[in-house]
Amino acid sequence: MVKKREGWITAGELEQRLNSDPEWVAQKRAEDEEWEARSRYWRELELGLEQELKDAGIEVKSYREIIHKPKNYKRGIPILVRHMRMEKYTDNQRNFMAQAIAMKDANPFWPELLEIFRSIAGKKEHYAFEQGVAYALGASYKEAQFETFLSICEDQRFGFVRALLVVGLKKSKDPRAEITLMKLCADPYLGKEMTKWMKKREKRRTAEGRNDTRSFN
Repeated sequence: MVKKREGWITAGELEQRLNSDPEWVAQKRAEDEEWEARSRYWRELELGLEQELKDAGIEVKSYREIIHKPKNYKRGIPILVRHMRMEKYTDNQRNFMAQAIAMKDANPFWPELLEIFRSIAGKKEHYAFEQGVAYALGASYKEAQFETFLSICEDQRFGFVRALLVVGLKKSKDPRAEITLMKLCADPYLGKEMTKWMKKREKRRTAEGRNDTRSFN
C-alpha cells in the first residue's frame, strides 16, 4: 500500500470537499448552465446553416460533410463562404466551414478566400479560422492564381500557418512550386520541417526508382 504524503489529498477527497462547499457548487452550476446555453446557441446557428443547405438540395447531417462531395455539394460552397464571413459564429465553426470547401470546386471563390485570409492573418482571436482558410486556399488554387499563391507561401509575415498553404504546393508538378519549396527550406518558420520533408521525399523517390529498375530486370 502506498503511503500518502503528509498534507496531500486524493482526487476523490478533493471532489468531496468541493461538493460540500455551497459557494463552489453554486458557481459550478452557474458555469455549467452558461456553457449549456452557449452550446445550444451555437448549435442553433449550425441548424440554420444546415437548413439552408437542405433547401439548396444538399442532404447532409452536418455542413462539415460538404468536403465529402454529397449530391449537389457545389451549391453549398457559396453558402459556406457567405456564412464564414459572419462573426456570429465561433472561430472554430468558421474554421470547419473553410475546411469543408477545401477543394478545387471552390476555386471561383479563391479571391474572396484570399481576402478573408489577409484580413484575419496574425490575429490570435482568429487563429483556428485562419488555419481553415489557409488550408482551403492551398486546396483550391488554379493556374490563374499560382503566382499569387506562391507569393503568400513565401511571405514570412504569415508565419507558421503557411504550413497549411504548403500542403497544396507539395502536390504541384509545376517547376515554380519546386523552386518555392527549396526556398522554404531556409525559412525561419518552416525551414526545419520543410528540410525534413524534402529529405523524406528524396528517399521515397530513390526507393521508387529502385523498384522501377527491378521491374525491368
